[in-house]
Amino acid sequence: MIADLVISGGKVWHAGEFVECAIVIDNGKIVKLCKEPLAPRSDLRLNVNGLLILPGLIDIHSHLRDFKLSYKEDFYTGTCAAASGGFTTVFDMPNTEPVTNSPIRLREKIEKIHLNAIVNVGLYSAPPKNIEEFIELVNMGIAGFKVYLSEYGELNTDHCNYNFYNACNNYNIRVHFHAELRDFININTTTCELNVLNHHLIRPTKAEIEAINYVFNLKSIYKFKAHICHISSSDSCFLISKVKYNHLNISVEVTPHHLILNNNFTSTWGNIAKVNPPLRTEYDRKMLVKLLNKGLVDCIVTDHSPHALEEKSKDYCEAPSGFPNFEVALPVLLSRCLNDELIFSHVISAMSENPAKLLNLKNKGKIEPGFDADLVIVNHKGEYTIDPEKFKSKARYSPFKNMKVKFKVFKTILGGLLIYDEDEILVKKGCGKFVKIGVKNDSFSKTY
Repeated sequence: MIADLVISGGKVWHAGEFVECAIVIDNGKIVKLCKEPLAPRSDLRLNVNGLLILPGLIDIHSHLRDFKLSYKEDFYTGTCAAASGGFTTVFDMPNTEPVTNSPIRLREKIEKIHLNAIVNVGLYSAPPKNIEEFIELVNMGIAGFKVYLSEYGELNTDHCNYNFYNACNNYNIRVHFHAELRDFININTTTCELNVLNHHLIRPTKAEIEAINYVFNLKSIYKFKAHICHISSSDSCFLISKVKYNHLNISVEVTPHHLILNNNFTSTWGNIAKVNPPLRTEYDRKMLVKLLNKGLVDCIVTDHSPHALEEKSKDYCEAPSGFPNFEVALPVLLSRCLNDELIFSHVISAMSENPAKLLNLKNKGKIEPGFDADLVIVNHKGEYTIDPEKFKSKARYSPFKNMKVKFKVFKTILGGLLIYDEDEILVKKGCGKFVKIGVKNDSFSKTY
């Protein structure tokens, strides 16, 4: 046998521990893990000199923008940023301009992926207006629907002329919820002064708790699969712990910023650190860490949300929420594993194996024979300072700026192809694929 590629000399994350072995890759797949002397001949050999080799990261919650928002980010720059952060598969949210909530809008995005993406990209839809479009979107392979409980109109279910949640149950498709209930957000009240220091009070934990309880109630009626996005509070941790221990089919995600930063960072960074849900207290942050370390968090997501710096520099009420995260997520999280604040195995699982299982991505999320050769090689041998000016994203700012970290993405491999190497993108636009999720259920009942 002559393989396409043999990677040797690395410490490979396999079955929950690091092992020293060679990875044999052929035709985009991992075909063998073995001692280096047992590796077959290959067209290309890569010795990584003791660096860490992890499964390619999977982010089920990101915003690639494009279309009318291409000045913030597009499918090329966003996936370049993903590759430089070690992500080989990412999923794009539907709150774009125009909103992604119809087959026409989805086809436009799929075309963008084929033309411009350099990593694999899956897509969500907002709730479509009618059941016919619902069925078509599901058959086109969307990863799920996203409902923004904080919003009115197209990003919520306000305009649906059918029973949306019953349809999701019948088609066995997951609904991802932005869990802040709009009735409890105080942006139009005089509860407190409208500035970024009060952002966590304007969007209080009560908005999140009431949203989660709202989802629980919906799920008890319609039985669909529910996913709670980016929880941020200690009260949410308590609710999720109860759900998990009772083995209810509800999944949950957290972000790097809610695991590492607290609301004091808004004093330093102002609107740069403005995000929804807000950064909360140090106690909230520690409870999220505890939830992750108990193994009760399904996924860590970036919620990569780029905006133009000029927009973030506006007054509080006009400045959009969110910031880029692809390129900092892995370094900041693994660095927190060094002092045992975070458990390494839980961090890696929540960024690879778990999201692959959640979205039924076959042959992804592990370094195993038969799995796709999606890998990230990490240099753990030196310390460096996060510098947003070096980001591949169009958004070159971050509340993590100047933070010292000890893990740097060295190389990213997609399907056996080296796409990122020491700060350089090596491939042309369009090498990424659309990730089509197969969730069709032929027993669909037209009772809407």
